[in-house]
Amino acid sequence: MAKHMTNLKRIYPALAWAALISALLTVTVGGVVRVTGSGLGCPDWPLCHGRIIPPADLGAWLEYSHRMTATLTVIFTGLLVTSGFLRHGWQDKRFRLVLAAPILLLAQVILGALTVLLEISPEVALVHTAVAMTFVALLAVVAVTTAGPRRWHDALISGDDARKYRWVLGLLGAATFLLIISGAYVTRTGASLACLGYPLCGDVPGGMGELQWNNMAHRGVALLVGILMLGALGTALTLRHRTVTLLTILLTSLLGLQVALGATNVIMELPAWARGAHLALAGMFFAGVILLLSALWQGRPVPRGAATVEQSSKHSLKSTLAAFFWLTKPNIIVLLLISTLAGMLAAAGGGVSWTTALPVLAGGFMCAGGAGAMNSYLDRGRDVVMRRTSWRPIPSGRVSPRAAFIFSAAISLLSLPLFLTVDPLVALLSAVAWAYYVFFYSGYLKVRTTQNIVIGGAAGAFPPLIGWVAVTGALDAPGILLFLIVFFWTPPHAWALAIVMKEEYRQVNVPMLPVVRGDAEASRQSLIYSFVLVATTVVPFALGYFNVLYLAGALALGGAFLWLAFKLYRTPGRLMAMKLYRYSTIYLALLFLVLVLDRAFLN
Repeated sequence: MAKHMTNLKRIYPALAWAALISALLTVTVGGVVRVTGSGLGCPDWPLCHGRIIPPADLGAWLEYSHRMTATLTVIFTGLLVTSGFLRHGWQDKRFRLVLAAPILLLAQVILGALTVLLEISPEVALVHTAVAMTFVALLAVVAVTTAGPRRWHDALISGDDARKYRWVLGLLGAATFLLIISGAYVTRTGASLACLGYPLCGDVPGGMGELQWNNMAHRGVALLVGILMLGALGTALTLRHRTVTLLTILLTSLLGLQVALGATNVIMELPAWARGAHLALAGMFFAGVILLLSALWQGRPVPRGAATVEQSSKHSLKSTLAAFFWLTKPNIIVLLLISTLAGMLAAAGGGVSWTTALPVLAGGFMCAGGAGAMNSYLDRGRDVVMRRTSWRPIPSGRVSPRAAFIFSAAISLLSLPLFLTVDPLVALLSAVAWAYYVFFYSGYLKVRTTQNIVIGGAAGAFPPLIGWVAVTGALDAPGILLFLIVFFWTPPHAWALAIVMKEEYRQVNVPMLPVVRGDAEASRQSLIYSFVLVATTVVPFALGYFNVLYLAGALALGGAFLWLAFKLYRTPGRLMAMKLYRYSTIYLALLFLVLVLDRAFLN
């Protein structure tokens, strides 16, 4: 018996975390039960239709699964209390904190039973949700303050900024709790689809009523949570503490994904998968905020001048922000945003509503910047060797690889809710472009074939198509032609640079065409693609989509492009390659400018 007690005492940390995970799982399964309407799948309690094993019915099994996860939580909580008593004793304040868990759990079980017996009374169900999240918060505090590793207690920075961060994080936790409760209230009152617009309510026949205001109140709390999250992120950056910054960025990305799922629920009218994911992520985000807050509040302060803190804090806040900005490759983003804006202006005939242009351009910056940052993360080994890229934030040591990865994921995910406010198709195309560039081109093609830039160039051709779809809402021929123009422009543009940087690509074993086949072959294929490019630019006029002003501009600009490509073909080398590269950079911007003028004045 004594041996069993000793073993139970030793596994206290594992029990604390197991109880937290099982509680989150119970909340998640409960959310699935709610969104699928399975709350009365088992009309009796604690049995299901009077049986221990439910009948062959999906609703019954979902509801019964919720009860099973709740039972698992009860078991883990009971073992946690017993182990906590053996570890700390009655008089220890930490055990009193643990002792609060079964009290909350008992209240939760009673409320769960009342929810079934009263046929899901909205008031009882709302209190049931509130107690559930309080229970999760308590287990998170217990897991960190009484069962967390000792090294966590050395991860704090003292001073006014650290105190400010803890208070902002505390307000964020309270606001998130309110957000979850308000979301539950919206669901219980049937107001989930009272507002079909996003982020505002949109046109409501008969004006705003109680359901609409309930829905908008939930969105208002979500806005408050977003503001507090940005405040926490800004404060974390001033602390210049690596662990705190990375965890805060992770929380920010989780919130961005949560907002995207909320928008998806409105736009797609409550698909079950989005509702379930929305609820599950809400619980994870709330638990994450409480876990981080507990770790920071509990920990032993480290003086601001301590070496363990300052080793990764050599740069000022200004230089750190600048490093993350350059990590997005803004020089490339400018051309991508120009082509996106051109696609929107061309589709709209010269004028685009700011409610469309602003989220598309802001989302485009974050999506493209996130892809560029992820490319830098994947190429960090090669970037150190190449002179052209050695100054970038990762190889120069201004941003760590881990921070770059988290930053990339965060801003990429944050672009989704912006795109979703315009059109789900825009969000889908942007996600495809991001995945194509990061996984297919950067992760696979780049180091495996001389045609890497041809096949991978499709990723950079999405922006004008996205701009066109943002206005028209349709994936039609003119938008696809804009895509093809950029697609065929990419090879001569990229190969011209590759000829100039040939030796550096050779050093890092990237099989660019000039490296493997030589300058002459690269010049020959560049000329071929240049002819295809110019021919493609004429097709929209031939099909009647664009007018004579566009045709004149396309022929004039294309003629110069062909002349430079032909000169490179005749005399392959760095000098002519650089001339073609520089002209190709401004060519695309000028071509789209002519397109916009054509659509604005002659459409």
